[in-house]
Amino acid sequence: MKPLTSLLAFIVVVASGIPTTTSLAQVVNFPYVQNFDSVQPPALPVGWGSTQNKSPGTNDFITAATTPRSLPYAVGSTNATITQSLISPLFDFRGLMPDSLFFYVRRSTTHNARLLVEASLDNGQTFPLRLSDSLRNTLPNSYQQIKLPLPASLAVSPSVRFRWRILADSTGTTATLRIDDVTIGARRPDDLELSEILFRQPPPVAGDSIIAIAKIRNVGQQSAFNFGAEFYLDANRDSLPQPSELRGTVQGLSSLSVGDSVQLSANIGALAASTHQIIGKVIFPPDQHLANNQRIVSLVVGFPAHSVVVNEIMYAPSGSEPEWVELFNTRTDSIDLRNWLISDNLVSSKKVITAQSVLIPPLGFVVLTRDSVALVESYPEIPSRVIGVTSFPSFNNTGDAVVVYDNRSATIDSAAYLPAWGGSNGSSLERIDALGPATDSTNWITSTDSLRATPGRKNSQVILDYDVRVVRLSSDTITPGTTANIRVDVQNVGRLQSGPFELVLFNDANGDSVGAQPEIVHRQSVSHALARRESIAVMLLWSQPPSGIHRLIVRAEYGPDQRTSNNVGFGVLRVGYAERTLVINEVMYAPFSESAEYVELYNASPTDIDLAQWKIRDRLVSGSSNEFKLCSATRMLHPGEYFVLASDSSLRRTFPPVDARLCTIVSQSSLSFNNDGDDVVLIDAAGLVIDSVRYAPAWHNPNVIDKSGRSLEKINPLLPSNGARNWTTCALSVGGTPGHQNSVYTSTMPAQARLVISPNPFSPDGDGREDFTIIQYEVPLTVSMIRARVFDAIGREIRTLVNNEASGSRGSIVWDGMDDDKQKARVGIYIVLLEAIDDRGGVIETAKGAVVVAARL
Repeated sequence: MKPLTSLLAFIVVVASGIPTTTSLAQVVNFPYVQNFDSVQPPALPVGWGSTQNKSPGTNDFITAATTPRSLPYAVGSTNATITQSLISPLFDFRGLMPDSLFFYVRRSTTHNARLLVEASLDNGQTFPLRLSDSLRNTLPNSYQQIKLPLPASLAVSPSVRFRWRILADSTGTTATLRIDDVTIGARRPDDLELSEILFRQPPPVAGDSIIAIAKIRNVGQQSAFNFGAEFYLDANRDSLPQPSELRGTVQGLSSLSVGDSVQLSANIGALAASTHQIIGKVIFPPDQHLANNQRIVSLVVGFPAHSVVVNEIMYAPSGSEPEWVELFNTRTDSIDLRNWLISDNLVSSKKVITAQSVLIPPLGFVVLTRDSVALVESYPEIPSRVIGVTSFPSFNNTGDAVVVYDNRSATIDSAAYLPAWGGSNGSSLERIDALGPATDSTNWITSTDSLRATPGRKNSQVILDYDVRVVRLSSDTITPGTTANIRVDVQNVGRLQSGPFELVLFNDANGDSVGAQPEIVHRQSVSHALARRESIAVMLLWSQPPSGIHRLIVRAEYGPDQRTSNNVGFGVLRVGYAERTLVINEVMYAPFSESAEYVELYNASPTDIDLAQWKIRDRLVSGSSNEFKLCSATRMLHPGEYFVLASDSSLRRTFPPVDARLCTIVSQSSLSFNNDGDDVVLIDAAGLVIDSVRYAPAWHNPNVIDKSGRSLEKINPLLPSNGARNWTTCALSVGGTPGHQNSVYTSTMPAQARLVISPNPFSPDGDGREDFTIIQYEVPLTVSMIRARVFDAIGREIRTLVNNEASGSRGSIVWDGMDDDKQKARVGIYIVLLEAIDDRGGVIETAKGAVVVAARL
């Protein structure tokens, strides 16, 4: 419905087809606009009249919805063969300058009657003034704009009417004529019009100083002087400017010529976020037309950016939990979310959050989701309001954006995230500082809450006023006997500047991840005050820490700290071992088929050694090697103990049992040791080489023809590992001694060869008492091949006990009293002869001893 400007009441009395009118009011405000839309068809607007020539009692001109120029109605008549008239309301042009008459006319093709527009000065009694020539149908079935100037003679009369008269034609009984959008204008000598109220861009938000602009036009007949404008905040919305509501005044130019416009601006101050009604008013005392001096406009003042922020995002929920977004009100006043919008990174696809009035309380939360029922099932105790948003955006797990807009479609907050920022696999992405930038990845973190999210409540990692955080603890690997430099990075993640604090360093000896008083190794005070987000690196010293892997704990102690859960940092200090504290003692590189390769190590130090993260590798080839870890977790090897690394569990079937604590099975086909020689390198947890050996098959005892299935044993663990003479073939027929003392072990070298025989005499009579004698021998050779024979009293050989067997410097041989023919030796004295030749085929040592074979009496 379009506005109607009319102050006229009009009554039509029909007599002999000539309209007679009685004026109840006059139109005095211009421009006058009539669109014929204020009534229901077929009635005419108040003050308008029509002849009734076609049918007495029925107006010739009526309103109808058929083909109006401006919806919904137009006025028209039918039958061009009958004279008909449309009469306007009464106008008073006194003191004014009549300007123009605008209207639009539309005819059907057969409506060829002439149309005259005339004016009356006597309230419609006569229409002596012809305003137009005979108007013809020059554009059938289309509206034509007709503009007619008004004569100055109308200014002398208070009783002016206008008439549109159809002069009957001989054809067109069914023809139609329609008139719409009539405008009648007049100007006064002094008339300033407030044509528009504007506000300087950008759209204002709460706290902004708002500049209001009045666009003033001189629509009078002479220049205007000494004018201005006033602006009012219509707080009570009564549409009346009151002195208490005045917000700004501005004085205009010294003069404004006829037809010219000027813009006057004034600062009306800051307004709260809301929809306000602003009244603008032209101040011009001589103005003769006050109706166009005032305008009322609505001004929407928005909230500043980040008044509401995206505070938490669940973009990758688990199970039946829906995606959701938490908003936080950063202000101290409530914010109404009515007609606010949300989108993902496709900002052209905004969704209305709610059409209802929903307030976020000051410093409060609201949660948005597609399925509020499912969300409450996932989190039954959400303390804030939950809003189910129709067509809630779907957020990508690979990165997306959450954008929130106010009811003006202005962006209030935008958070573009990446999965690297956190918050995946059923955990939410939390904003640390609601007032901090959403674009800063360090301002976002995965929720650490027990529920993996905090919808509708304070984030688990929210920023506090005082919060000192240990960022990291780091140290370099050091060699034994040196001082460890341990770096601790500390950051102030609170809002306010921090004061002095203390760092306490612990060696977590019991591995419980709790720093205890006996575990303190260093304290250091830090006096530097940290500004917000400032970091500092502090070096802590630990003099000569013992070798091994040390689990370190550092704790920042700061009295005002409001979150102590992030005051603790963890790290590892690796202190290398001295060379040869753990040594390579035996290598099985060529086992029998279906048997295991292995390496035996020996703790040659006086202290326990933690084997965690120690490694064995073979020879480097093109920069790479086969590498095996002794163990991943703490495993202590006591002084003098052996440790075995084996390729597979066949070790346990082939050799005597090895304590599981002292053995690691890597479950591989082999340790990749080459039969033609290789390196065995022992590396501690700090990456230092502690021992190594480059073995060769030539190290075996050359007198042992078949070396398959026999290990290389070190003669004494304390001997250098890379000396060929310090290694030889295992002397036992089983082929190795993994986890036990080597078969060729020699602590001190005997000075000469000798025999000790016991019991002596002995009686091999099968009675279970002293049926055997043990021949213990010593030879001054590290490794040798031995032969032991028994001779009777006249020098005849009766028994070979050992023939060409490998031996160390000491050993024992059992004689059962039998000869080579398995016959019991006669009672008497016998001589035992031991012969030993060293493993290089050079030195020969011999020893003799007498033994008596006796019989019971």
